[in-house]
Amino acid sequence: MKVMHLESGNRFYGGAKQVLELISGLKEKKIDNYLLCRPRSIIKRKAQELNKKVNIIEMPMAGDIDIFFFKRLKKILKFYSPQILHVHSRRGVDYYSGWCAKSLGIKSVLTRRVDSSEIKELAKFKYSPYDRVIAISKSIQEHLIDNIGLSSSCVDYVPSGVSFDSLLEDNKDDSLKDIFNLPKDTTFIIGIISQLIKRKGHIDIFHSLSKLINLHPKVQIICFGDGRLRKKILSRIKKLNLEKNVHLVGFRSDMIKLIPKLDLVIHPAKKEGLGLSILESLSLGVPVVAFSVGGVKDVVLDRVNGILVPPFDKIKFINSIDELISIPSLRFFLANNSRDSIKEKFSVNTMIKGNLEIYNKIMRDS
Repeated sequence: MKVMHLESGNRFYGGAKQVLELISGLKEKKIDNYLLCRPRSIIKRKAQELNKKVNIIEMPMAGDIDIFFFKRLKKILKFYSPQILHVHSRRGVDYYSGWCAKSLGIKSVLTRRVDSSEIKELAKFKYSPYDRVIAISKSIQEHLIDNIGLSSSCVDYVPSGVSFDSLLEDNKDDSLKDIFNLPKDTTFIIGIISQLIKRKGHIDIFHSLSKLINLHPKVQIICFGDGRLRKKILSRIKKLNLEKNVHLVGFRSDMIKLIPKLDLVIHPAKKEGLGLSILESLSLGVPVVAFSVGGVKDVVLDRVNGILVPPFDKIKFINSIDELISIPSLRFFLANNSRDSIKEKFSVNTMIKGNLEIYNKIMRDS
């Protein structure tokens, strides 16, 4: 079976990581994979390291207003003739690609990774040419069926996954204090792992951090990730006098080694499709405090592997962090549960199997 995967992002965030994990696993299942991506994207460079597990095709993509996208994609689909086009991106790509594939009689699949609201009429037009739509969380699946009106028979739930084998690396190198030059008397280190964008909630939660730091002045908070709000967030940190305790360290490609060194991960996102950083943290034995939004509810089990906070209750969010700092036994209990709590449902193998079953069903029904 020949499958073409379309990933339009330049960066290598959660969705792009999942695409490469899927391609790697599908190759072992004898699937012939083609990756259609931007010429200078990070996923292209990462794919080149996969030792011929994927054929890489470059194509310029300019987002929602790319009026030549349809024409370029049609030319590529005609030339390579995949049996299935799997679209992993949005921002215009999801609108054009399904119709392009349909015009050539090629089967298509779209993976929806975000739980943001959509205009019903436009969304129906976007999803209608696809043979199947994959939701990575139950909340996204419910949105597509209940709010958009898609048939439950064409919306599949296949959550993102992490590779537990790759998480068993030796992490006995430098401490986070040494790596990020934190104060020597630091007693507790919290991580926030996400893009620096509005829906991730950094600025909102920072307004409540002063109370936590007054209670625990030796706590340090490291923010991993980049984004367009970096300057604004830095300015807010200075305005709130949090510079000594809150640190923006940018995007790190070695998070698998860094996460186990954290005492706690917090995820103050206002919206979240699923949260790969949450999965990775739990997989590595680090409990999570998060708002009960979107797909987070699928992953974080309250008082089992972390603490779920009612949406946007910043006081309870800070109090939950305080509780886990103050009661080590509770934190250790959650940490000990974290890996086993997600191992079966959120493994890469489960994700690969779910996607392959959908491909096979599409081909059987054709």
